[in-house]
Amino acid sequence: MAGVATGITYGEIFAKAGYAQMMLINDMQNRAPSIWASEEISLMVPGASMALQQAGYDEATADAMAPAAVLKGAYDNWLAQSGADDAGPDFAASAQSILYDAADPSTGICIALTCDIGPMLVAGMGEPSETTTPVRAALYGYGSTDPVVLTHMDWAVYALAGSTFATNGGGADLATASNASLRERLAEVSGVDIANPVALNNILWGSEGSDPNNGILSVSDFGGIPLYGVALFLLGAQSDAFGTMVTYGIGLTQLLGLSYDWAGLWIDMVGGVPLEFEMILVGGTGTMGADEWWQLSLGSEEPIAGGYISIGLNRGEYEGT
Repeated sequence: MAGVATGITYGEIFAKAGYAQMMLINDMQNRAPSIWASEEISLMVPGASMALQQAGYDEATADAMAPAAVLKGAYDNWLAQSGADDAGPDFAASAQSILYDAADPSTGICIALTCDIGPMLVAGMGEPSETTTPVRAALYGYGSTDPVVLTHMDWAVYALAGSTFATNGGGADLATASNASLRERLAEVSGVDIANPVALNNILWGSEGSDPNNGILSVSDFGGIPLYGVALFLLGAQSDAFGTMVTYGIGLTQLLGLSYDWAGLWIDMVGGVPLEFEMILVGGTGTMGADEWWQLSLGSEEPIAGGYISIGLNRGEYEGT
């Protein structure tokens, strides 16, 4: 029994590393661009106010009209590209919610378009449809008794969030991203800036000759079991900080930032308040950290990406056997 317990303990560490790697990739691939998109959308509002003031409105009136004007501008852009007839949606009553106040009803986390996860959530929900539109409209506080108007409002919201998210690199393939882009993404989500391109490559994709691969975004096959580089990095940071710094070519501040303030908080093995994933991003409720993910994934289907983990008790068609 002791051997089984030890095996499960080590299995837990390396399984949680799979969760952490998934979170690190999502942070760099989607969260960083979503933050940049939210900041860009936020700056559109004072720009709209200035344009309204130049058109003759006083400052207070222009400021009040600006949020709806941003959404109307997004709608006009979509309308010009779509070739649809103008349904004349009015964003005056819902602009504040869409841009600033919308929140996940299960957590209270802000999902408005000027908040960190707003653009990635709207983009991830996909194009307007009979099923998506009413869900998104309920979350963001817009509606109409006319289904055509409602659909056009949804297109405006989706077009604004989706296009801004995409132009900021949302959903990009990290494996083909430029060094400058990877550096910016990493710095945004971890607070760690790695200017040396070799060191950055070592951290993300593995140091030269490492076997198994020790990059925090990498994974190696270890006898049919995935071995995640983030686990190797964190175990090294805990047991031999200096040797880990030499291996990756980074300094102590960078090591501490990556291990104790970012990756380690996702895997929940370094102390501090663990990071948790907003389940609304995959159509769920609440948030989920590494511990809950492991408990659910060990005995049933993996709750974020789906499927079954390689060291879980249930393996698809073999579940319960």
